[in-house]
Amino acid sequence: MRFRVHILFAILCLSVANLAFSQSYSTSEATQAEYISKFVSNLSFKQKRQLDMISKENNKEVASLKSQLSVVRSDIRRIMDDKGDHTNEMMPLLEREAALELQINKALYRVKVKIDEVLTDEQYHELISKMEKNRHRCREASKK
Repeated sequence: MRFRVHILFAILCLSVANLAFSQSYSTSEATQAEYISKFVSNLSFKQKRQLDMISKENNKEVASLKSQLSVVRSDIRRIMDDKGDHTNEMMPLLEREAALELQINKALYRVKVKIDEVLTDEQYHELISKMEKNRHRCREASKK
């Protein structure tokens, strides 16, 4: 029983880390073009329009998946708070959580590929470099 609890805890920790990682590539408040414009200085009007279209297509799908994931995680938390062995309820929820995370990550990857097609090589490298610097700053700030 103790081993099972440790496994479940590890799964939950990995799920949270995975969601945090995926959210760094997903922007719901801003469009992809606005987000990328923060890091890439020379986007053309056509590129911004293309990125906006990609964003609109993606946001609906990912928002729906994240909403479903939120419900599943709420159910998981409820079961984790209940005393006793609830394996028959928990295992399908964990499988559903993993399936939703997989769908979200696939959707985010499809967006990444579409964005790669819009950006020039120079813009892509500028984006990656500046995003990495931004992530580093965020990690440093969270340590304080």
